[in-house]
Amino acid sequence: MELEKKAGRTKRPKHRWWKQWRGKLRRYSIFLTLTLVLGVLVAGGLVVARSFPRKVSLPTRLVNASRAAVRLTLNEDLRLRTSFSDEAETHIETQPDGKYLVSGWVDLSNDLGAIMRQSYSCILSPNPEGDLIAENISVLPQ
Repeated sequence: MELEKKAGRTKRPKHRWWKQWRGKLRRYSIFLTLTLVLGVLVAGGLVVARSFPRKVSLPTRLVNASRAAVRLTLNEDLRLRTSFSDEAETHIETQPDGKYLVSGWVDLSNDLGAIMRQSYSCILSPNPEGDLIAENISVLPQ
């Protein structure tokens, strides 16, 4: 008796595409694993390197603290937008008892678009924790 062939079925190929792909994956598995481990280590190193706070110079800290103090003083009552002098135009003088006098100018603009330039000054002193405390904040027209 002869075996009858089933209708519509053909002989399967010896190697399917996924078997070939799996064979290649086995060959390169060490390379892929090392690449993955190296990528995770590099990403972890970048996260750790960027997690430390940046060191900011004392003049920059003084200028930023004085700007924040002036903004808080002005925005309490008037709700004005501010634009300050840059760090090169801001004057910092050392005072007795470890205090600093910071002065510069600020452009104030209201909702209508009117712009007024004013001079500001304040005295900053560091507290024991290292934060800066503002006192004697004054904003005067030029």
